[in-house]
Amino acid sequence: MKNDREFWNEKYRRAHHHHGPNETLVELASMLPVGTALDVGCGEGRDARWLSAQGWEVTGIDLSDVAIARARALAPGATWEVVDVASWRPAAQFDLVTSHFMHVAPEARVKLFENMAASVKPGGRLLFVSHHHSDHGTDIGRPKLAELFFTADEVKAVLDPSQWNVEFAGTRPRTERGVAIHDAVLLARRQP
Repeated sequence: MKNDREFWNEKYRRAHHHHGPNETLVELASMLPVGTALDVGCGEGRDARWLSAQGWEVTGIDLSDVAIARARALAPGATWEVVDVASWRPAAQFDLVTSHFMHVAPEARVKLFENMAASVKPGGRLLFVSHHHSDHGTDIGRPKLAELFFTADEVKAVLDPSQWNVEFAGTRPRTERGVAIHDAVLLARRQP
């Protein structure tokens, strides 16, 4: 049986996944002052590349060394690291910590969410965008395992309300290839 790194390396070897940046990221980050950003589970770096082009000082981390090599070739000005996010511990804090469509096993979620929250500077923001459970079974390419989807409320549950202001936690509709789908989105600001 393949481990997670082998699975993702094989997936990235089979095809390039160069899409534009996540629409939610573009909308929300465009309203923020430029600073430092961490893209967790960055894949080939589509979101990190966009942030970098907007002037952000970006670090992208992902389990796949194939994806990171592609990201590094496309945006050499960013910092790229091969990291197993299931065992990752933040070494720095950032103004924006973001993750888009990362597939996380249920048993690894709480620790990952806690680590991502810990990597946000006071006054900084945490942004999660995930496939919503309601999209499981659509014709849109989604993981076959519904347990890899998580909700904004799952992320919100690990945030200490005395330290975080949740600005949005819910679903956002969008259309992909003519199909109405939903993203689970959480945006939270750490207290200064």
